Amino acid sequence: MWIRGLDWCNTYVLPEGSKLIGIDSSEKVIKEAKNSYPFTDFRHEKFIDDLNFPDTSFDVVITVDTIECIPNKPVLLSEINRVLKRDVEF
Repeated sequence: MWIRGLDWCNTYVLPEGSKLIGIDSSEKVIKEAKNSYPFTDFRHEKFIDDLNFPDTSFDVVITVDTIECIPNKPVLLSEINRVLKRDVEF
């Protein structure tokens, strides 16, 4: 997870009133993120075959230092497509 980029992301990428959710497989990183950004929803999740979110639940998915760490990239990309709302770009 790219914690230091959240200020930039909140300011320039997300429209006002947006909700930001961060996920990471490292409990240590999640703990640090929660301390630095207490109003952001951070979740510890180890991606294996699915993202623990409903279909079409996100307007935007941003990955940083993620895809290269996942052994089954087609499954990850399929999951990102599943959780994205329709008529959006990844």
